Amino acid sequence: MPSARRMLFVWLLCLAELRCRAQTAFANGTLGGHEVARKLRDPSDITLRVIAAGQGTTATHAIYAIICEAGLKACHHKQCCNVETGSSIRKANAKFIVLFQLIQTCLSNTETDLRKYCGLTEGLQGFQHDHGLPKACGKDRSMRECCKGVLWSGSPLLQEEAVELVGRVGCSVEKALAALDELLWELVTSGLEALTDTPTSSFVPSFAAAAPHHPFKIVLTTRAPKIWAQKRVAEHGNDYLCGLENGAGARLADFGGCMSQAVKQAAKDRPLVFSDAFVKFKDTTAAERAEDMKALQDTLIPSLAKEMAGRDLEDTEGRYGPWFMEIDFFEQTINRVASGEGDGSEMDEAEAQSRFVEKVEERFDAWLKEG
Repeated sequence: MPSARRMLFVWLLCLAELRCRAQTAFANGTLGGHEVARKLRDPSDITLRVIAAGQGTTATHAIYAIICEAGLKACHHKQCCNVETGSSIRKANAKFIVLFQLIQTCLSNTETDLRKYCGLTEGLQGFQHDHGLPKACGKDRSMRECCKGVLWSGSPLLQEEAVELVGRVGCSVEKALAALDELLWELVTSGLEALTDTPTSSFVPSFAAAAPHHPFKIVLTTRAPKIWAQKRVAEHGNDYLCGLENGAGARLADFGGCMSQAVKQAAKDRPLVFSDAFVKFKDTTAAERAEDMKALQDTLIPSLAKEMAGRDLEDTEGRYGPWFMEIDFFEQTINRVASGEGDGSEMDEAEAQSRFVEKVEERFDAWLKEG
């Protein structure tokens, strides 16, 4: 059935049963370069309110602690607060992390090892039919890089679902894109109220595309780009960013758009794998990383925050508001205004940092209630 007729049919069916809510039926949406097809979805099911869009190594643990103290149900990578064990929140978050770690696993191992230890097919598009649970990648590989490390290590939580996702996606860009929108919708409707750190900060426009018109609050933790570029690769050199030019700052924050671009640019002579879209941090220059980080902090995230505010904002609206807050724990600034704490002595610096955190907690609580 053509899409227009299908849409009309669904709406007529809704009206006939008096159950038509504010939903979009198989409607195509576009935001941040994303084109997604959505089934019937009720925006009122969305529980996610706050997205911490700061990259890792910008004191994301600090903002996570403040969010937890505010009482929000939140997740920071594998950690969650104010959330019961075994809840739908933890399960949805685990699936999202599996996808993120799967990309890293595919980038960190050869096709031979991925086929041998992860049981992926030739071309890395999914599991071999006779393969069971993934194995470790061998003694010369760290647990983080091996296929078993893709799964929820140290816990049986979601083992079957994680294995199913790895088998469904493999190292395929196209299959990851197909799974992404579904995973994000499950996450934003799971009861979760806030997200921080990776992989969230790598898919900010994808959250907007999965839940258009929903009002998100964006809090951005920042750091001097050149310092961040050095620290990040030293501590997380095997993490990855987009290997394509997909917009200023988007190499760090828009992995969904990166994969979409890889598909559009592909020669179509073979299935795409993640190495067609991504590169490791350690394989880029410090200047590249710093430039991307500066663009992300100065332009990309503030612009996205306005798009994701859930209402039309005029260009004359200021940079900050109920939709966007910016914190630098290193320079001790809130919305790029210095806190003025301390006089530079070692003892006073420690006290100043403590006072600054208290000030952030106070400002964050007030900001959370705005709008």
